[in-house]
Amino acid sequence: MNINSFEKQEKELTVGENLVRPSALSNPQDQESLSKRSTGTSNIDWAAKILGPCFDAACRSGNRDEGEYESALAFLSEFHPKDVTEGLLVSKIVALHFRGMYLLANAQGDISNECKAIYVNMATKLLRLENETIEALTRYRNRGAQKYVVQHVNVENGGKAVVGAVWPGVGGEKNGGMTS
Repeated sequence: MNINSFEKQEKELTVGENLVRPSALSNPQDQESLSKRSTGTSNIDWAAKILGPCFDAACRSGNRDEGEYESALAFLSEFHPKDVTEGLLVSKIVALHFRGMYLLANAQGDISNECKAIYVNMATKLLRLENETIEALTRYRNRGAQKYVVQHVNVENGGKAVVGAVWPGVGGEKNGGMTS
């Protein structure tokens, strides 16, 4: 079976041979709803391509149980992806997070200092990439909008200042020379 594709078997949603939330997914509408909430798309095939690799990264080596799938789905759903692009970014964030934390946990084991350093180095790279991906998601959601914050303004005696949002081309002479 292909781990990257959902297969509906006996009214249960599975990824590969692993069951994913069987109690909540007894009908196609529930599957579509879960796909939309966790990946930003209601297309079950696209959702499978997004979720499969994410689940692989989220599950600890050789220990793929329903609880880990559910926690990964819950994590994905908390980001509320609105479209496929957001779904891809969110799945990357989740995969990087779980893998990075897994490597940090391995660094705590009874291993040589050299191996610990390797694990910590790899985890650091993954978690840094997770932060960069979160920033990319934020930029995507803001659609490139930039925000400028002026923290301090001096107005000399006899000077005028405008407080509030200022939009170019609005106001002018018709409004007494004030732009608001």
